[in-house]
Amino acid sequence: MAIVDRIKYDGNASTDWLIYKSPIENIALGSQLIVGIGQEAVFIKGGKAQDIFMPGTYTLESGNLPLLRKLINFPFGGSTPFTAEIVYVNMTSNFDLKWGTSSSINVEDPKYGILLGLRSFGRFGMKVRDSRLLLNQLVGTMQLDTGYNNELLIEQFLSLINTKIKSLLMAFVREKKVSFLEIAEYYQMLSKKALIVLRKDFSDYGIELENFFIESISPPREQFEKLRQYKEELALGDNFYSKRRSFDVLEGLAKSPVGGMVGAGIGLGTGFMTANSANGPFEQISRNIQAETTRTPVADKAPCPSCQKLIPPDSKFCCYCGQGIPQFKFCSYCGQKLDNDAVFCKSCGKRCD
Repeated sequence: MAIVDRIKYDGNASTDWLIYKSPIENIALGSQLIVGIGQEAVFIKGGKAQDIFMPGTYTLESGNLPLLRKLINFPFGGSTPFTAEIVYVNMTSNFDLKWGTSSSINVEDPKYGILLGLRSFGRFGMKVRDSRLLLNQLVGTMQLDTGYNNELLIEQFLSLINTKIKSLLMAFVREKKVSFLEIAEYYQMLSKKALIVLRKDFSDYGIELENFFIESISPPREQFEKLRQYKEELALGDNFYSKRRSFDVLEGLAKSPVGGMVGAGIGLGTGFMTANSANGPFEQISRNIQAETTRTPVADKAPCPSCQKLIPPDSKFCCYCGQGIPQFKFCSYCGQKLDNDAVFCKSCGKRCD
């Protein structure tokens, strides 16, 4: 293998890369090592991180390789090549790393008693503080030849983040009795708690967790709609179903002719009476419709008001005495029974001619 006398990693302008392994392993004393700003170069021998070089330009010699010197018998004043891995580590901060729970967190809403499958997402920022510790912890679990970026790091820590966030959310909801519908108010506080909980785990790998943000906690859409509807039902109280049904029907009746109102009232008399118990704005109309729809069916003939002889109920004049028969109609707004020649309803005041 050819001996290279200049070792350098130009790197990537972005902060996406985290670890880069130099393809050069045949190194000679006297070679020049260049470490860029925001980088550290680490020599690895025997599967362990050894000597570290900060940003700058170095001439490799036994004097600045004290740890390798213990493992390698450098010839005095010679340039005999030796083998070692050189790994560049990105030491800059990255504040745009995204995380998310891989599975739902089953939590019962303490206020409404509905079981929710919550997912959580957010961002965090971190930087490498101890490159030797990072490599010693991860070197056995990763393929350095293909590089190591922040995405791979997140995959490495994802199970840890999932476990800690799930425990944090479940404990918070249980202790504070906070409904999911109100939990957005606590994102900042939960983020601070998560930072404290996770910081120690990251530091064990030589990584400083600089910030951690929970940006959303949400159940599936159908669960959210169910929870929102249930909240509305509780807000309306015990009479929610009768009120909602009555209001829906009355809204339809306002657009219907008198016959339609009476027909609808036949099947919904009980519902209207329940709405009346709440002293709603439609009390009068429901009472009138109820009265009209529950009266005894009209007989084939009715007595004349003047001579009392039985005549057809739709007669305008008595066929025996010739007297006029009073006529009736119903208000199309409230259902009140009115004289046939009435122009305004005596109950609601609406014009009905």
